[in-house]
Order: sequence, then C-alpha cells, then structure tokens
Amino acid sequence: WWGVEMSLCNIMMVQTAARRLSRMEPPALIITDENHHSRAATYKKIYEQFAAAYRVGVTATPVRIDGSGLGDVNDDLIVGVSAKWLIEHHCLAPYDYYAPSEFDMSGVQTRHGEYDMAEAEKVLAAQCIYGDVVKHYHTYAGGAKAVCYCVSIRYSKMMAEVFCDAGIPAAHIDGSTPKGERDRVIAAFRSGAIQVLCNVDLISEGFDVPDCGCAILLRPTKSLTLYIQQAMRCMRYKEGKRAVILDHVGNVRRFGMPDDDREWTLETRKKKAADPFDVVACEKCFYVFPKYGKDGKRAACCPNCLAPLKKQTEELEQARQKEQADVDRLEGRSLAAFFYYTCLLYTSPSPR
Repeated sequence: WWGVEMSLCNIMMVQTAARRLSRMEPPALIITDENHHSRAATYKKIYEQFAAAYRVGVTATPVRIDGSGLGDVNDDLIVGVSAKWLIEHHCLAPYDYYAPSEFDMSGVQTRHGEYDMAEAEKVLAAQCIYGDVVKHYHTYAGGAKAVCYCVSIRYSKMMAEVFCDAGIPAAHIDGSTPKGERDRVIAAFRSGAIQVLCNVDLISEGFDVPDCGCAILLRPTKSLTLYIQQAMRCMRYKEGKRAVILDHVGNVRRFGMPDDDREWTLETRKKKAADPFDVVACEKCFYVFPKYGKDGKRAACCPNCLAPLKKQTEELEQARQKEQADVDRLEGRSLAAFFYYTCLLYTSPSPR
C-alpha cells in the first residue's frame, strides 16, 4: 500500500492508541496526522509512553486552535508547498469567495482565545435573515452539495429546517448525534440524497467528499486553524469543479483569503489588531478579493461583476482632494512668500 509494508505498521485513532499503551510494542516511529492537536493530553500521553520513538507530524495548519505554537512537542518545522501551488497543480479546487453579510462581533466576549459561542449565537439570531442564507446559496452555489458550519446545535437544526422548507434536502449532525445516525446522514450526503449538511465543529478534518462544492460559514471564529479547515473543506479536487465559499460571519476579514501565503512558525502566534487584511467585498455581488492586485495597484472595480468599488472610489477621491488641498496650501504659501520678498525688495533702501 503506497510502497509501505503494512505488516510493520499499526494505524489507529489516538483514543484507541491511548487505551492500548500497555499492550503495544514500542514503535520506532510515530506519525501523527492533524498534528495541530499534538499538544492535547491524549497525544502527550502516547508520546511520553514511547519517548524513545522518533516522531513526524503532518498538518495543513501548524498552529493550535487557540493560536498557541507547537514548539514544545516538535523540534523542527518543514513547510510544504502553498495552497496556491496545490490549486495550480490540481490538488485543490479553485474557488470563489463571497461575503453576503457581516455581523458586528465587537461586543462578543472572548473566552480562551475564541468567541463566546452563546453570545455569538445571540448576535446571529438577532441579525441573520435565514431566508437570505438560502437565497445566497441558490444564487452563488447553484445547488451544489454544501457543508454548513453553524454557531450552535440549536442554530444548526434551525438552518437544516429552513433549507428543507425551501425544498433543499438538508440534515443536522453534531458531536452528540449517535454514531449510527451520524453515519447514515453522512452516507446520504455522499450519495446526494442530502444536499446540505449542517453541523457544529464536526465536519472540519478528515472529511473527504470531492463533489462537495460549497462551504457556508455561519460560525464566527478567532482561530486561523478552524477557519482554514472549514472554509477549504469544499476544495477537495475534482476535475472541472470550482468551489464556492459563502462567509456570512466575516471570518475573511479576520484571516484573509484561505489560500493566502502565510508565515508558519512553531512559536505562539502574536495577536494582531482587528481587520488587518487587505480584502474587499464588492457591494453589488459580494465577491471577495484582495484589495491590491499582483501589480501592486489598488483595485478600482470588482473582478467578478466589474462594478466600480464605491468605497474604494470614495477613498481615492478623498485622497485626491487631500493631495490637491496640500498642493493648494503649498502654492498659497509660495505665492505669499513671493509677495513678501517682492515687498522687501521694493521697500528696502538701495545699498550705497
């Protein structure tokens, strides 16, 4: 299997490995998938039991959910190819990103580095028009299979009902859903019997449905790892597919585009000021794109619908007016100086 002698390998869930520690032969090498979890107690228990083993960890997001680094369980970081490279070489699907709505999360408290989900749910419940979520799904995803990430179990169940009421087969699952029921729902989603799969922090890792073409973000987060894992879940490669990400909670404002080049480190990431990323959402079609093009010039219109960017146009006009005012001020000073020195010239006595 992939050139590996499987009789020399044991493959198991981390929970299974932790339960079998006393019965396992000490391994020479431990390979950890989704290595951003490696600081968790269960993983550390395994590493400590087999301290003599070499370790290799793989992850698309080498940072903990809370933003802390992985340096205490990893010695070195080897950065692989970028997400852009993976898209260009048909390992990930290209995508279009839309932000049809954005909620004010400034008043929501942060607990352990993440939004308080109970408070976040209240914000969404007060401001979100559920029918708009369905409308934007119709408009931009065109009926593609979608995973909908929700802020709470109650919210997820409600969204599943809203989709069903609109004639779109949908279902909800969460961590408390019985395994048999969860497997049945996921199988129905894979087969196409269910079109939209609503969930709470469940379908983020190890979920491979290449014909899933849309991610609906209704779960605000301060975690870069969670954002990338959820937003890019619809980007599994399939020939001819173009994924669609519908961000209703402004996550792109906090983290930038999913395939942005990022500087990864084993150190804890420093907190940045709010909204530091240069992205623009078109006010007409809601398409999201970088504020500055590859040529370094600021975008003047939406690359998707070609509509002029109102905010950018206003900012440019304000900048032009400020620049002109500065010029006028300088010219005024120069003119005043000219008259001043001219008067001095004509009123000063001639040298004898």
